[in-house]
Amino acid sequence: MNWRRLLRRLRTGEGGQALVEFGLVSLTLLVVLVNVVDLMRAFWHFNTLAFAAQEGARYAIVHGARSDSPVSSGDPSAVVNLVQGQSFGVDPAHLTVQATWPDGNNNPGSRVQVATSYNYEPILLGWAAITLSSRAEMVIQQ
Repeated sequence: MNWRRLLRRLRTGEGGQALVEFGLVSLTLLVVLVNVVDLMRAFWHFNTLAFAAQEGARYAIVHGARSDSPVSSGDPSAVVNLVQGQSFGVDPAHLTVQATWPDGNNNPGSRVQVATSYNYEPILLGWAAITLSSRAEMVIQQ
């Protein structure tokens, strides 16, 4: 394209207004698109945490007092390690896992709770971390 002709069109106002409008609209659309992607990432992290907490609670109810390899409040590291291993794509430095036995023991019929929390940092608003948390509670089977 002829540069002189393009500059003449921009000076006369024919293309300048369209260029400015395109810049404003495309910037707005880009910000909206990045925020939508970021929101989907937050949902994905939340679902990952919920699944990991559920898997940790499931592991704890199968490994009760009558199991060959029991876990209890005295040493919940097996449950915590399992939950951290199931948290794909989540930064372990921002992940907190807590396994508790509200009834005080790991006998059949007692409850176990696994809680996860994660400090999620959005792409555009990295300074405004959001805490995502999930909790699963199940009854020990064996």
